[in-house]
Amino acid sequence: MSDVPDEPRPRLRPLEVFRTRVDGRDLVALRDPTGITDHVALLPPRLAMPLGFMDGSNSISDIQAEVMRHAGQLLPLEHITEMVRRLDEALLLDSPSFRAYVAGIEQDFRSAVTRPAVHAGKSYPGDAKDLAAMLDGFFPAHSDHGAAPRGILAPHIDFHRGGRSYGHAYQPLRGVPAPDLFVVFGTDHNGGDYRFTLTRKDYDTPAGPLCTDGALVDELCRRLGADGLFSDELHHRSEHSIEFQAVMIRHLFPGADVRLLPVLCGSMHRFIGDGTDPRRHADAEGFFTALGESLRGRRVCFVAGADLAHVGPRFGDKQPLGDPDRGALREADAHLLERAAAGDAGGFFSAIAGARDRHRVCGTSAIYALLRMLDGATGRVVAYDQCPADDDGGSLVSIGGVVFGV
Repeated sequence: MSDVPDEPRPRLRPLEVFRTRVDGRDLVALRDPTGITDHVALLPPRLAMPLGFMDGSNSISDIQAEVMRHAGQLLPLEHITEMVRRLDEALLLDSPSFRAYVAGIEQDFRSAVTRPAVHAGKSYPGDAKDLAAMLDGFFPAHSDHGAAPRGILAPHIDFHRGGRSYGHAYQPLRGVPAPDLFVVFGTDHNGGDYRFTLTRKDYDTPAGPLCTDGALVDELCRRLGADGLFSDELHHRSEHSIEFQAVMIRHLFPGADVRLLPVLCGSMHRFIGDGTDPRRHADAEGFFTALGESLRGRRVCFVAGADLAHVGPRFGDKQPLGDPDRGALREADAHLLERAAAGDAGGFFSAIAGARDRHRVCGTSAIYALLRMLDGATGRVVAYDQCPADDDGGSLVSIGGVVFGV
């Protein structure tokens, strides 16, 4: 290793790294899963090896030497230096410039009253009329005109791929009186260990804001303390799992004074890893108890914005999926959705933990929270889809829809 103290030692941030094809070229893509930057860096495979040595301990010359030692490839120092410069400009390195940028956006976010619709104009139309036309096309022709459901399991994948499942999941809310409150459990893709994260900010949409129930947030803080509930609040800024649900809800109730409680749900991987029953997690159990007691007497619809499996080379598997793999996945997902529709929170979690989460179900915590708050209420599976996740069709994300209490 270099012993020159002032020589830069680049540290790559935790990124999503995957292979892709652009204009017929095989490339390695680096994407920020936190959404702090939407820049995606594309590198030829021969230049990807230096990334593995950008851990903060190696200088530019160290990285050159490591690449030479492992691959017998001599990369000019200026090539590595230029790569580091571009990665830093793209906010993909943990560097002083990145930390200064994060401090600025955190200050802007905390001072804002409204959480902007950050995916408008990207994942869905930013124009209200165009958005309404797109969303209306997702719903089945028939219409249910009964009471609002007690709960919904809906996807959080982008509307273009998951539109049909969104439409079937939200169909029972069309033409019914609006609930007083929607409690939306969203997958926090960057969340910590089984943490629930709130915000007081209203969620903006192209059709107008969906206002967060500040009094309910205050009540939960009174019961539970505010520190843990807001430590990851910045995750709300770019997380799409709640934003897409807010867009659907505001579309269905454009003039109604419905309120929102947005709850981001962190990872349950620790319980999957050690086989612990999640009910033994005192903080989580305290959250469910406090929320239930705070909602007594209110007309509430609980929503989980949650996808299912993430499989194929896009997500780290060695081989692309073939038809037999898709069929086996369909069966595994059907079992999960059946457990959810039965209102069986423990059985749903055990099915994932028993398989060591081999399908990478990213909605585990949000769905589990939904089932716990529904307290055994049963539902029906209304949708299932397998959505492409790469250009070759060998990777996919599976999604589903379940409606409870109709």
